[in-house]
Amino acid sequence: MIRQHMIVTLAFALIMTAGFPAQAKSGDLLGFQDEYTQQDYQDDLEAYFGRLAIHDEVFVTDMLNTAPPMPPCGETAGATLAAGFCAGGDAMFSVNNGSATILAETPSAFGIGVFGDRALTFGQAVINGGVAVNNGSLYTYSGVSELDGIGTGNPKAISYGMWVTRSGLTPFSDGPEAPLPGYSECVAVNNGTIAVSTKLSDYAAATSFKAQSLAAGIGCGEDSHCFNSGQILVDAAGGLQGDTHTGTAPTVVIATGIYGNRRVLCSNTGTIAVTAHGDNAQTPATSVPDTGGSMMLTSATGIAVITDSTINNSGMLTSTAYAGTTESSLNAQAFGIEAGSGSTIVNSGTINASAVSAIGHAKAYGIMGGNNCTLHSTGFINASASTDTGTTTAYDVYATDGTFAVREYAILLAHDPDAFIGRWRHGSTGTFDLADSTLHVHVSPQTLLNTPYKVDEFVAGEANAFESIVCDTPADVDLEVIGANEAVRLNYNPKSAPALKAVESSNMIVSKCVDISDQALVNAAFRIGDFYAQNDAEGTMLASAGGVVPGERHGALDTDDKSHSVFLMPYVIRTDDDDYTGTARGISAGYNRAVSSDDVVGFHVGVGSGDINFASLANQDRKVDISNFSLGVQGLHRFSQSLALRASSTLFISQNEFRDDAPANREHATYGSRGASTMLTGSYECRPTEHTLLAPELSLRHEWIHQDGFTTSNVAGPSTTYGDVDENELYATASLRLMRRLAFGDVSILPSLRIFADQVLTDGETASYMELLGSRKDMTDTNDDMSFGAQASCTVTNGDTSLELGYSREENGDRIQQSGWLQVQVNF
Repeated sequence: MIRQHMIVTLAFALIMTAGFPAQAKSGDLLGFQDEYTQQDYQDDLEAYFGRLAIHDEVFVTDMLNTAPPMPPCGETAGATLAAGFCAGGDAMFSVNNGSATILAETPSAFGIGVFGDRALTFGQAVINGGVAVNNGSLYTYSGVSELDGIGTGNPKAISYGMWVTRSGLTPFSDGPEAPLPGYSECVAVNNGTIAVSTKLSDYAAATSFKAQSLAAGIGCGEDSHCFNSGQILVDAAGGLQGDTHTGTAPTVVIATGIYGNRRVLCSNTGTIAVTAHGDNAQTPATSVPDTGGSMMLTSATGIAVITDSTINNSGMLTSTAYAGTTESSLNAQAFGIEAGSGSTIVNSGTINASAVSAIGHAKAYGIMGGNNCTLHSTGFINASASTDTGTTTAYDVYATDGTFAVREYAILLAHDPDAFIGRWRHGSTGTFDLADSTLHVHVSPQTLLNTPYKVDEFVAGEANAFESIVCDTPADVDLEVIGANEAVRLNYNPKSAPALKAVESSNMIVSKCVDISDQALVNAAFRIGDFYAQNDAEGTMLASAGGVVPGERHGALDTDDKSHSVFLMPYVIRTDDDDYTGTARGISAGYNRAVSSDDVVGFHVGVGSGDINFASLANQDRKVDISNFSLGVQGLHRFSQSLALRASSTLFISQNEFRDDAPANREHATYGSRGASTMLTGSYECRPTEHTLLAPELSLRHEWIHQDGFTTSNVAGPSTTYGDVDENELYATASLRLMRRLAFGDVSILPSLRIFADQVLTDGETASYMELLGSRKDMTDTNDDMSFGAQASCTVTNGDTSLELGYSREENGDRIQQSGWLQVQVNF
């Protein structure tokens, strides 16, 4: 059974006859409305035209320490009542866009034989059907002042922020009243702030009294809708102590965020924070058996409904109860959601329920449901109870009686593999139904990887296995289900390391800059060495793919020779790999000078950027952006007309940005890298026909790169640490270049074709490690396959200006790299 003592206590303010079923407005949640939208608001403005009550002002009602007659919107005598906006009569549309402060406190009373003083407040009410919307702020307070010398009495401090019903009754009416016919809608909407508080006095001397401190953010009658997208703050305090209290009357301190009657839809997408303080509240000296010896009740509940209702929480619910400070009032209980029989509970938000008692009994329940209740929870539920020397009870889910069907449930793996054993409980006649159920597993920074978590004993000593288990695991983590859904284990098993692929991409960009500067060196040597001059004796080109062909002119250049050249070469690169797709773009520029007919020296600079988009399933939302700057020198020396040697050395630095946009693994990091590439190339020329050159080449290339280690910043889960990288590799490249010059007047065209094979001579491994949640995995990226490729270009020269367009394709196992470039060279 649901807590009858709480329902009985609150029901006096919720007694009403059945109304017409509320009509759903916008979005559906398992067949029920789950939101009140701006469009609903506009529709209601039109539907209720002529029955509107819109408040935009600052409104204050101060009834502190006074006992005036009841205002027109109430019918209870003998009370201090402060009312806010009350819409009665025909169904109304009441809107608060301003600020309302409603205060009521009873006057101090001394020497009264019979006392029934009450302080009652509400902020905004619709009592004959309609819609109440709060877009502003509502603050209500009810307090009972100091009482002394009272024989008997029932002091009450009761306050509601909003109240909606069809019954025609205020929240404080004592009896039922038939609703006016024809009203099918009864809706409360809070988009602003509701703050409600109640307080009993610090002291009372009485022989018998029933003291109540009741605070509720929103109260809903039967067949109502209640929507909160704003903030609801509720605080109920006791503080009533009786020196000679010997009767059996209870003392009750109850705080509730949203309280609904039967067939109510409650939806929270905002924040509800509820606190109950027992303070000095006094328990009767005579025990009451059905409450375990005490009717003293300090209770806090986020959302409570009686029966056949629907609760949807996608926001934050926090309920906290603090026990009283007198020896006989030390019990406290807190509920996140409390639902009577036949209700449906949907939770995708966070529920926190906490009870605190120094030496008494602290009880906390995340969700409590009765017979035929159904739970769909993909959010988190946390129930905790604490005490110094007393007893505690804390359950995330509690079934009071009958069958409680759990269709979805979520857990957050932390540091304790047995944390979920005994987190549920049911009464002696209650049971859980897990047919067609799904367990959602989530990872926290405290999750233990490679460790089994038991998930089939939510009720201690009972088997509660879910039919299916799912997990939005972080990247590189695999979910393992053990046995018949008895336990789960998350195994850290990264398939590839994005940071290592970034090393590869940085090398790729730098290598292209080296190739470009080398190509520019060759072109400059062709031009400076009179590449297009004819050799009458041999009738062949005076050129080579590998260096300068000076013909018969050795030694220093003549003063009128154009021995200087500058070049500018934009380029693009695309790499397709099984693990990723990479693109790079940049520009390289440089200067070359012939210091003699046999020697050319120069320098080059380059800026480039690249990005890597990972294609594998485990890394499909991971990306690395690379920005690169390089600076180097190059030179050429001719040993003879056929033999030449080229050399270059390039330093580079890179700034990398790593990110993962996967919803379950949103992480980001920036880190740097630096390195050097040095290449030595020898070429030998053959001239099979006039104006044709065939040049085999052999190159050795050394590459060094250091990449800093880094730890990602993850806003959705645990962060990953990547170790640093420091690698040296040596490569050998064999190539064959074929060139032929075509002359058309002052314009020369030089098509070129180069085929090559490249092989790493060292191990070809890039090594580092990845670490997640204390689990470390050594990672290597091996690239030791021989690659083959072809390069085609065409150079058009007119006077001192040359324009070259080129394309290259290289294949290495599962990787294909394509590049294109456009080079402009000017000689002077």
